[in-house]
Amino acid sequence: MVGYENEQVVVLLKEKKDVVASKDWYNEAWGKNNRRRLDELVFICEQLCSITYSSHVEDEEAVVGFHNEHIESFIHDLADEFYEMSERQLGEKLYRRLKRRKYLVIFDDIWDYRIWNDLKMYFPDDKTGSRVIFTSRGTDGSLHVQSARPAHVLRLRTEQESCDIFQKKVFRTGVCPCELGEFGWMIVKKCKGLPLAIVIDAGLLKNKFSNTCWEQIATTLRSFMVSDPRQYIDSLALSYNHLPPYLRPCFLFFGAFPEDYEVPVTKLIWLWIAQGLIHETGSRKLEDTSEDFLMDLVKRSLVMTPRIKAGGKVKTCCVHDLLRDFCLRKAEEENFMSNNYRYGLLSLELGKFLQEGGLIRMDTYAFLRILDVESILISIFPLEAVQMVNLRYLAIQAHDGNLHASISNLVYLQMLIISSKKNIVVPKTIWNMLNLRHLYIKSGENLMEEPIFEQVAGSDDYYHHPSALASLQTLSQREQESEGNYFLKVHSIDDIPN
Repeated sequence: MVGYENEQVVVLLKEKKDVVASKDWYNEAWGKNNRRRLDELVFICEQLCSITYSSHVEDEEAVVGFHNEHIESFIHDLADEFYEMSERQLGEKLYRRLKRRKYLVIFDDIWDYRIWNDLKMYFPDDKTGSRVIFTSRGTDGSLHVQSARPAHVLRLRTEQESCDIFQKKVFRTGVCPCELGEFGWMIVKKCKGLPLAIVIDAGLLKNKFSNTCWEQIATTLRSFMVSDPRQYIDSLALSYNHLPPYLRPCFLFFGAFPEDYEVPVTKLIWLWIAQGLIHETGSRKLEDTSEDFLMDLVKRSLVMTPRIKAGGKVKTCCVHDLLRDFCLRKAEEENFMSNNYRYGLLSLELGKFLQEGGLIRMDTYAFLRILDVESILISIFPLEAVQMVNLRYLAIQAHDGNLHASISNLVYLQMLIISSKKNIVVPKTIWNMLNLRHLYIKSGENLMEEPIFEQVAGSDDYYHHPSALASLQTLSQREQESEGNYFLKVHSIDDIPN
């Protein structure tokens, strides 16, 4: 976005003075005139030599295009033979054309960096100050092309920058009339700094200058944005189609969360695992693989990270409203919704039944993998839950969250989260739950019954079965208080979902 990354551009120009002849471009007396000139330079560079690559899944094919009259002379010299030349012949011709010259080449919106491996031999490096620039929606492109510097990541726009872009797109003068200013700010704020959203909104309002129209769009913006999805679906589909197959369901799962919801990372990872979206990869833990998948989505600019922990790890994540809408549409198209998105609706439905003491038809929920009713306060831990034998994730909030001994019937359960107003005694049967990975009790001080010990044949020694809680990854700190019980004390753990 021209004009908003100029500080970074100035740094590059200072480092590479041989690329720009005049020192005025990076003069210390940085002012409005220089900023305008730099905008012009960036714009000229964008237009000078834009090389695009069209990738076809079945037949990879490089399509090179030049968008400037100075470069078009190269094609004009070739005349009709251009279309008859092989890629190698064309590349050699390009090499000779660029040899001993200073050039700037921009590969715009790159998806497959293998194309650079095929083309780099045709760009001579004669130490003339030439540069090759790549733009991409992913942030790890510099690694693939062995760049001399790390990728520069474009940030989301500030509200003021968003407003400036919006006004330039809507009004010929670039200035919003005072009577529309309030509604304009409302619209811009809902874009959350995403340039694509700003441009779409500007398109909706172009040539519409009545207060009524602006007020209507400002208050019901999302319905307007998705009323004609062709404005953005194709662009977002590019990002989705270039995801590896194992990342696609993880990304689509974001559509299961409410709009504007910041998902605690630990909760997201546990839900991914519970839904069966993460598979074993050698000796790596599922949780570690899940975290890698999340960071991959972040690097591809599909997932935002609004909150970061002190150590630099992501605390919460979310997707923009446009991407969430895309997830919903794509999930319905690929029949992903019926298997994954219903957990939220069913959990809410079941939570109300449990809160009101209604009759639950267990056959309706026989295949439910996730029951998350932590947001709904119920009286006691529901016995109905232990009949849902396919549960992988169970989160309950109750006045009395004491578990029934039959909790061990949930043989596939991987995550058990209990919020209770009263202290809890965890039954000894919990030790028999071989698939339980995370046990988290939010209720202060609790007792955990001892595991069942067996006597070693011909000895006075006792041992507990070696497979007891064999998969456990997370457990509140425990200390032996007295014979027969373990004392559990819940500490504040950053990576536990709130």
